[in-house]
Amino acid sequence: MTRPKPASASPLTPRTKRPGDTADRIYRRLVEAILAGRFAAGEVLREAALARDWGVSRTPLREAVRRAAETGLVILRPNNAPLVCSLNRRDVASLYVLRENLELLALKLAWGSLQEQQEQLQTLQALAEQAQPGSHRDWPALCLQFDRELHSWWTEACANPWLESTLRRLARFLA
Repeated sequence: MTRPKPASASPLTPRTKRPGDTADRIYRRLVEAILAGRFAAGEVLREAALARDWGVSRTPLREAVRRAAETGLVILRPNNAPLVCSLNRRDVASLYVLRENLELLALKLAWGSLQEQQEQLQTLQALAEQAQPGSHRDWPALCLQFDRELHSWWTEACANPWLESTLRRLARFLA
């Protein structure tokens, strides 16, 4: 009796890992490290050393660095290693002015749909109550969480993908 041959994997069969998964993971790790201050402003990013330290090849690391450059967190220089972006007070003030105006636009665009989202509004209200000074040991972290969720609420509801992606990119600088 012969056994049937196992079916070969169909090109339509989903794979457990996509080619860009490593680059996505490294990008998130790089952004997190920059925002957490593990890389100083103006610090040179040595690709070979980072790839070795993070246990990845240089290809996904280069892709992650390129994506971080698109957000403005990294500066790519021809024939030189990339640098972590350095912002001065004037840059930050300009970013806040831009964010303020773009968020007002997002809020105006989202206003009608926000009023219909009672469940989200109740969740935010409960989070705001938890974030009162002295109400909880971690109230500063709860305040930051409330702020992020509130801004995300109207950013997502504005129904303008260009505005949404711009605001998310700005939020990385001002987190």
